[in-house]
Amino acid sequence: MLRVDPADPGPWALVAAGARGLGLTSTPAPEGPTADAHVVLRPVRGMPFATHEATIANDGAIALTAAPGVARTLRMPDIATLFDRRPPGVSRAVGASAANAGLILDDSGWRAVVLPSMGDLVADLGDGPVALRADGRRVAVARDGGVIEVDLPGAATTQTSGDAPSALAYTHDGTLLIAVGDAIGGVASGSPITALATAHRAPAAVSAHEDGQIRIWDTTAGAVKSTWTAPTGLRRAAINADGTLVSLGYVDGETPVAAIFQATDGACVRRIVGAHVIAFDPADRGIFVGGEWGALWMEPPREAS
Repeated sequence: MLRVDPADPGPWALVAAGARGLGLTSTPAPEGPTADAHVVLRPVRGMPFATHEATIANDGAIALTAAPGVARTLRMPDIATLFDRRPPGVSRAVGASAANAGLILDDSGWRAVVLPSMGDLVADLGDGPVALRADGRRVAVARDGGVIEVDLPGAATTQTSGDAPSALAYTHDGTLLIAVGDAIGGVASGSPITALATAHRAPAAVSAHEDGQIRIWDTTAGAVKSTWTAPTGLRRAAINADGTLVSLGYVDGETPVAAIFQATDGACVRRIVGAHVIAFDPADRGIFVGGEWGALWMEPPREAS
């Protein structure tokens, strides 16, 4: 575990090591639209292993993380390491928000795993897109120009769509969203979707597009609620449990940055320079911040909780 400086830096921060340990220091506000919606969150725990991707799974009980060459499971919220796994070329990991299950991408393609041990449930899922249902009992896979769904455990398959997907995701109620080109369940007419994520308990999704556009979807109506532009260098996108906030990881020049934006209009409410990822907690207790330096768990001060 890392020694952590528990000071709240405000909404605009830089990861830095100081006399009191690893923490965050204040920086000027970023360019572009911002919103005065700061919630006091203090770093309270740290872990020293590189963290480029992170998802908090099983209603907040476990974090599944990845950095080049290694995937890890952490017990939450104390972020103690439980297991690591190092299949050749591992680079991505995504957890099921309501179950002990996840997806890992390595040189052999995607595999569904059980958490926290990361033992295989189903391997050889291909290069994607893939999606895991929140309950961990079904995975959707791009296969032979269409989409199949695989039941877990057992691996019984169902042909779901004959269209080649640009992205896949399951909604909070288990409905499979299939993006084709730039559209979810519609006619593709614009920049293709490169990433798609859904809210843990709301009918909302975020799509990131090849041209940098971000769209927020009402998944019940299948309609776009808002559209705005992400910073350049976008890598990953996530949406919080109630669908009101979007987390983006991107690169500013050579510097990794992670930030949180209002879903309605794209106004930035928190930015952390030097971080690769900000993961939302399905239980809404805080945020998980990761980078090359390790990871921090941030939560409100006890007197505010």
